[in-house]
Amino acid sequence: MPTDLPFDISRLLKSGARKYNVPGASFALWHQGNLHVATHGVLNLNTGHKVQPQTMFQIGSITKPVTATLVMKLVEEGLIELDATVRTYIPEFRVADLDASKSITIKQLLDHSSGLGGDFFTNTGSGPDRHARYVERCALLPLCHPVGAGLSYSNSAFTIVGRVCEVVTRKTYDEALKHYLFGPMDLHHALSDPADIAALPVSSGHAPDPENPAKQKPLPTVFGLPISGAPAGSTPMMSIIDLVNFTRMHMDGGKAPNGKKILKQATVKSMRKIHNKVPIGLRDITHWGLGWFLVLGGKYFGHDGATIGQSSYLRAHEKSGTIAALLTNGGSATDLMIDLFDKTIDRLTGVAATPPLKPSKAKPETLDPYLGVYSTVAGDATIYMQDGQLMAKRFLRFDDTLIPEPPCPLEYAGDNIFLLTRPPSKTPAVWHFSQPDPAGRFQVLFTGLRILNRSD
Repeated sequence: MPTDLPFDISRLLKSGARKYNVPGASFALWHQGNLHVATHGVLNLNTGHKVQPQTMFQIGSITKPVTATLVMKLVEEGLIELDATVRTYIPEFRVADLDASKSITIKQLLDHSSGLGGDFFTNTGSGPDRHARYVERCALLPLCHPVGAGLSYSNSAFTIVGRVCEVVTRKTYDEALKHYLFGPMDLHHALSDPADIAALPVSSGHAPDPENPAKQKPLPTVFGLPISGAPAGSTPMMSIIDLVNFTRMHMDGGKAPNGKKILKQATVKSMRKIHNKVPIGLRDITHWGLGWFLVLGGKYFGHDGATIGQSSYLRAHEKSGTIAALLTNGGSATDLMIDLFDKTIDRLTGVAATPPLKPSKAKPETLDPYLGVYSTVAGDATIYMQDGQLMAKRFLRFDDTLIPEPPCPLEYAGDNIFLLTRPPSKTPAVWHFSQPDPAGRFQVLFTGLRILNRSD
């Protein structure tokens, strides 16, 4: 194995995974033409099978750059136009806003400017028509901001664009990925159809044990999200090596490591150009390209992903040709990522992360303008006072099921920004309030890259 790194990634991964209670993880660095891989822990705490470099983890929303890559391949083949409307390919497409139904474009789906409510999770079965049926159920999907006039992260948009790929190729989404990407790139440990996992080394998700939250417990099923959301990230899996090789194709002008040309150089560059701006940066994520997010204005491109019990992280630094990827199956994964990336890719590239926000000593004169209920298609966030402390309580919606999250305090960080830290994680979420009405009550809450609008 190459030894040209100024640190031991195996030691860093093992110590970090133990510190943050991560049962199993794969970590890889591509640097100066060499691949470095480290693994830790087990696929499943019940079986004890060790994580190997070929182990497949759920990549969650890292699927979005994969789906966007498929779209751009079809753009090159003349089957899709970025500025065409969704109705060009799905004439029956509609959402709750009739004007939006006519005007939303493919590009707006890819750069999160469509305004579509982002986390519409609905189970439409496992048949080959599951994405078509998902699009049908979007008929009542509301907008969270006007089309093309903002950014709100949208899983729904990517499932819709996945269906567009099915229509123009006359293949299922899973078949199209195999035909246009996974097969030509020799990604043998990459899949999106759960039916393909037989006999393959796959990781199971873990979550805190209800009887002992300090310990992780394997989840009863491999996939916790509806299969219908595959183009957004509900089911796709990759090994750490295949994920790095996919990203290398984007770094190398569209040429895969096996030498096959997948995309034109101009196409991969267009995907990393700034197409949309994040209102309030999240861990230095400041802008969006097509599928990719951009860190610090474009110093890195990449994406994060999370399913139920598994988390994934990917960063690529074009100038130095450096890639970092981390796949995990539980624990405080974001804390591990921040720790690990700070000591590895940030050190190799010289890119300094912005210091995290901290609570401010200054406090608002009154907290009344923040109080109330803010809603999205995925549920509600209630902001209220308890014993002099501003609190937040969320309810997440999966079809007709509401899942309450434990209430958490909000700590003021200035400029109408609050921090919410949910134990055991040490990484706070940023909650930003904006657009006060004439009475001073804030109408919009932006958190987790999503817009929630006042509903009370």
